[in-house]
Amino acid sequence: MITSLISGLILLKIANLSLISKPQPIAQNGLLDLTDWDFEKDGTVQLNGEWEFYWNQLLTHEDFKENEPKIHFNGYQQVPNTWDEYNISGKHPKGTGYGTYRLKVKNDNWSDTFGLKILTMSTSYIIMIDDRVIATNGTVGDIPKKTKPKYNTQSVSIIPTSNEFHIIVQVSNFTYARGGIWRPIVFGLDYDIRKITIKTSRNEMFLMGIILIMMCYHFILYCVRKEDKSLLYAVIGLFVTILRILVTGEYYITTLFPNISFSTIILLEYCTLYWGLITWVLFIGKLFPYEFNKNILKIFVFVDIFFTVATFTLPIYIYTNYLICIEIYNIILFIYAILRVIIAAKNEKDDAQLILYCSILLFTAYIIDISIFLNFIPNITGGVFITVVAVAVLIQAYIISRRYSRAMEQSKISEVAMLQAQISPHFLHNAMNALAELSYQGGDVAYDAITSFSEYLRYSYDLLPQSKMISLHKEIELVEAYLKVEKLRFGDKLHYEIYVENSKTIYLPPFMIQPLVENAVRHGVSKKKGGGVIIISGKQEGKLYKIMIEDSGVGISEDVINNLAIGEKTNSMGHGLSNVNKRLINKYNTRLNVIINEHMGTTAYFFLKI
Repeated sequence: MITSLISGLILLKIANLSLISKPQPIAQNGLLDLTDWDFEKDGTVQLNGEWEFYWNQLLTHEDFKENEPKIHFNGYQQVPNTWDEYNISGKHPKGTGYGTYRLKVKNDNWSDTFGLKILTMSTSYIIMIDDRVIATNGTVGDIPKKTKPKYNTQSVSIIPTSNEFHIIVQVSNFTYARGGIWRPIVFGLDYDIRKITIKTSRNEMFLMGIILIMMCYHFILYCVRKEDKSLLYAVIGLFVTILRILVTGEYYITTLFPNISFSTIILLEYCTLYWGLITWVLFIGKLFPYEFNKNILKIFVFVDIFFTVATFTLPIYIYTNYLICIEIYNIILFIYAILRVIIAAKNEKDDAQLILYCSILLFTAYIIDISIFLNFIPNITGGVFITVVAVAVLIQAYIISRRYSRAMEQSKISEVAMLQAQISPHFLHNAMNALAELSYQGGDVAYDAITSFSEYLRYSYDLLPQSKMISLHKEIELVEAYLKVEKLRFGDKLHYEIYVENSKTIYLPPFMIQPLVENAVRHGVSKKKGGGVIIISGKQEGKLYKIMIEDSGVGISEDVINNLAIGEKTNSMGHGLSNVNKRLINKYNTRLNVIINEHMGTTAYFFLKI
């Protein structure tokens, strides 16, 4: 929680980086006095404050110059803001309509080339400096048929010709639920304005590249493990994020698709608002299925489907009117997810604290972006939510990697447990029969047999599945205890010799040698008339350590050797060898080598990296 709070404060600072330390001048009564503003030292300034406003009038410099009687002044209104928030003759204008804004800008010295950074307005505009048109977007009209909406950001250069000039902005909107200059217009040296555009573009492209790479990464993982639905939700969420970058900010989608319609951009913008968050919640719902109620998640999905259907079927001015409801719904969804992850963290679920940190950070960024949109936080370089999404994606990728790593480790542990289960039933059954027979003889023979059997059980169950690595000395003790018991069964038919160097300094996974020795006893020596010898040896060869098990039994089938080479198993012998071979590949990237001896019998050997 503390880390999230600190991160949130950092995000707030990042969101406000577009402001300089010096308090910015604010327009009053339609005049912005920049006489004391040093653009070289103080940077850019936002043209915020009180502008002259003329409702339902599209006016030009000539109209003001001639003081046309048709001009009806509707007071000084706040910019940036939507005009449905204005108070005109005791009433608020409708969201649709048209109007003209005017601001006088004053400075004693305009010796450089200046520029304007123009963000989106709702929904078409013409910007003039006195009698010169410097920027247009869409088609401005006084009726819907004459108006063409468009979303675009642009930077324009201007060279003031006098100490005072007027900025006149005609805006018309017959499409969106709200109209007017709703984002700041930035004024400054042309170099600084271009730098803002380049910085914003670079950041968005960088973030989009990161998210695209991570989307491909998650998609590949999903293709490998289609049963893991969390990966599918991650892919969908990342795709939605990329789409949102394209339809907001610098609106790169208009570069990729020049003929794309305004209505399509708005539709995609709202759909990404619906589905970006729910995919994140579904993702963490899959990570912590016992903490998230499936029925509640289904309700959230149904609400998003409802919003999507409404967006596709209703006119733009209707569904954009309910943006506040969508924002409140998303906040509720965020709070639900954070509360459930807190419970997962209390239950000490793996990675719950990291997910909690990401969720709180995303929620903080979301609130900051809403505040920027509502102009509570001055900002012209874009919000911080997409940046935080990129950070969350990297953390999410780390979590998935850790989970896969743990799954692989658990798989290896299960493999050891499987080997224990595989070895024990055959051996225990035969050993118990041998002990039963020896009990009739009594005396030292029975005592030695029970002692040897007890040692084997102790060594065997000391090597629990949690044991990642053991000393070769420990493994040989297990093997020798096993051979002692088998020696009691087979008597003079079984002989064994052990020659192992540096056994206390060499480490290997448990149950690497015992299955090979058991194969040599069960399928080699015991099946040969007159029995045979098993020789276990270990010695260092350069930077490798070679472990070899030789027997003089009946020999191994060539089919088993061939199947082992291609990773298949056909019988109990092949199964044991295949398990050891698989573990060698996973751990050391080496293989088990099995050959038929010249005078019958089999030799199995492998190398350890030391």
